[in-house]
Amino acid sequence: MSIDTQYAYLARSKESHLSTVTPRVARLLKRAWGLPYESESGDAIVKSPSRVCAVKAMCLECMGYEAGAIDAIRDCQSVACPLHAVRPFQDAKLAKIKARRERIVPLGMKRKT
Repeated sequence: MSIDTQYAYLARSKESHLSTVTPRVARLLKRAWGLPYESESGDAIVKSPSRVCAVKAMCLECMGYEAGAIDAIRDCQSVACPLHAVRPFQDAKLAKIKARRERIVPLGMKRKT
């Protein structure tokens, strides 16, 4: 399969995926992929791919784009996920406290507070 054929397949795959999600999620996915999208006012916007949007999109996909996905992402228990520590919709202070508690402290050393 040539590189042009692979890119064409990828573009078709993305377009078919966008047709299955809500307009708000479609904007987020387009932003994550670096595709042109419309703002809420209808203006066409083109920006480079966003890492933050990519993480949000991945977490939403993991939760199945279901209603209440934001709460599900906030309460996510998949600690083996590489994005767990940087998942969106966390309270900043709570995230810092959790990160401090989860830090591994070698035996005989005191934890910094």
